[in-house]
Amino acid sequence: MVKAVWNWSEDTELVSLVFTVTPTKDIALPPSYTKGLHAWFLHQVQKKDPELSKYFHDGQSEKPFTLSRLFGEIAEGDNQLLLFKEKSYHWYISALSPKVVGWFRRWLPKLPKSIIFL
Repeated sequence: MVKAVWNWSEDTELVSLVFTVTPTKDIALPPSYTKGLHAWFLHQVQKKDPELSKYFHDGQSEKPFTLSRLFGEIAEGDNQLLLFKEKSYHWYISALSPKVVGWFRRWLPKLPKSIIFL
């Protein structure tokens, strides 16, 4: 379920979103799993706004967004991280420019129900 509340102006430059991620089964992730979250986010941008995606990809400056790692009960073992079924994990995404904030505004009403990455 998506719970989203927003009321920011057109010229807002900084917005942070917090997603609660709940695995449907125990899952083992590589230590580099954040690359998968990053790729998932960029794919969302590419699907909804190819021009913004191109700007992210081709731009030589700092990217106008941040992505966090997952926060929650994560166990370590055998060069992998373990997430547990039905536990809640939090993931933060921040927009650092009006252009990305505008994309958030268009994206939030149409969020996918799941994050899937390999």
